[in-house]
Amino acid sequence: MTSGILLLNKRSGPSSTGILGPLKRSLDTRKIGHTGTLDPFASGLLILMVGRATRLASLFTALDKTYEATLQLGAETDTLDPEGTIIDRAQPATNEALQDVLPRFRGTIEQIPPAYSAIHVSGRRAYELARRGETVTIPARNVRVDELSLEPIDTTTGRYRMTVACSSGTYIRSLARDVSRAAGSRGYLVALHRRSVGPFSVADAVTPDEFLESESPERFLWPIPEALRRLGTVRETSVPEDLREAILSGIPLSRPGMAHLRLELDRITQGGGAEAGNNTPGAPPVVLLVDKTGRELALCRYSDRGWRYAGVFS
Repeated sequence: MTSGILLLNKRSGPSSTGILGPLKRSLDTRKIGHTGTLDPFASGLLILMVGRATRLASLFTALDKTYEATLQLGAETDTLDPEGTIIDRAQPATNEALQDVLPRFRGTIEQIPPAYSAIHVSGRRAYELARRGETVTIPARNVRVDELSLEPIDTTTGRYRMTVACSSGTYIRSLARDVSRAAGSRGYLVALHRRSVGPFSVADAVTPDEFLESESPERFLWPIPEALRRLGTVRETSVPEDLREAILSGIPLSRPGMAHLRLELDRITQGGGAEAGNNTPGAPPVVLLVDKTGRELALCRYSDRGWRYAGVFS
């Protein structure tokens, strides 16, 4: 089975899901998924998991992200992007007013996601309800904004360049809405570009056309161990050949026959404590098990119940 991580540079227009069909046909696999969508109007980095790599999605979904956007002041659309209908207007705020409110939106903040989003509300996607004209109520959630800046592009028309570094789950459309309102205006995004996800940059990505036109598209896939090493939070260890089939069969790590492997996992994570071996404070250690050839076998995670499989690459 073809497996790996694909860094894709999406253009504005198609949906994140719509991109997957041609890629599946090109790689002759049905197992492809993304780790964080981009709205159709948005462009930039999409991280796609192929084959066995789909079991790693949770490690990538939670990564921090950086964006560059274009904010248009003077109006607000129902979707908070250029594809929506204008529902409110106001005079564009001054640059001084915008700069004054920016500190309020840095750090950990409460944010209400857009009504037109993929969040589930009463078992349905919020955007499905919004398109049917139903009132969508989404509770506020805490997100983290590490960097936020606005630079004038054209103050006459109220257009600004917006740069954001934030936690996963942050909606840049909501941030644009809230900053604009706090400055006494209304605003929406006319462009959005994702520059990075964790340590992965759009500069390392391939366009869908480049991928589909290649005679060997598999060459664009990052091997699973290489991608995990780039994360910097996943350790790796080679296991004895006599344990290979047991691991691929999902034999619990708690079994007596796995004792030596448990000791090795404890050793490489500096004792197996709740924060050992991981660069993310408070996160449990994660270890990739590979065989002597470097082929990935399983991902293991430590918890208060000991070592458990987070995914087996059978």
